Amino acid sequence: MSNIKCVLFDCMETLIDIVEIPILRDYALWAYDGSGVEHYWRNFDEFFQNYICAKEIIDKRLPDNKEYDLIERFEQVACIKFKDDKEKITEISKKLLKNYWKTYTHKCYIKEEVVEVLSNLADKYQLGVVSNFKVKNGVEELLAKNGIIEYFNSITTSVNVGWRKPHPNIYDIAIDNLGIAPCEIVFVGDDYINDYVQPKKLGLNTIFLDRYNKFQDVQQKVPNFYELMNSLNRL
Repeated sequence: MSNIKCVLFDCMETLIDIVEIPILRDYALWAYDGSGVEHYWRNFDEFFQNYICAKEIIDKRLPDNKEYDLIERFEQVACIKFKDDKEKITEISKKLLKNYWKTYTHKCYIKEEVVEVLSNLADKYQLGVVSNFKVKNGVEELLAKNGIIEYFNSITTSVNVGWRKPHPNIYDIAIDNLGIAPCEIVFVGDDYINDYVQPKKLGLNTIFLDRYNKFQDVQQKVPNFYELMNSLNRL
């Protein structure tokens, strides 16, 4: 008989999908276009160069897989233009983040299969989320907006714990919060390293969500949420 007590999910492109997979330039544009602070830059290209520079400055000072709040990136973008004007930096960074998040959330949606399967799984398992995310309470807001937050007993995000997958700390914190052994948990997600390889190394069961059959050598995988039900029943 299976000893599985909990299923942990990645969030983006697993539970929540997005109408277009963004690249770095998209993230910058979502913050800039319609923010009300565009006039501080000559054009979007100048803003984007500042955005890249800000990301590089923060990345250089942090250890690998150390997480930070996205507002810090926008503060750094504003700082490039306004140096030590703290009031202006705060004003601009808040407007950029607000505009970015409004655009981001409007592009997110959930598949019917996810809603249906989560409803069934919640009757049998504890459910949780372990997600890399730079926006405070962003995952919680997305889950609530799409009507599925009620199914989850725990939500662990990199912006809250300070470490991104695949750093072991974020998985360990999620496991500690659940209070059960790794062998009693299944991790499900679409990122091969973050959601399949690393959780397996830490003693969790893993099921890889491979919707486009890109990883043909992975044995424990499913193409959709409907097949996830069958796969869990076989553990």
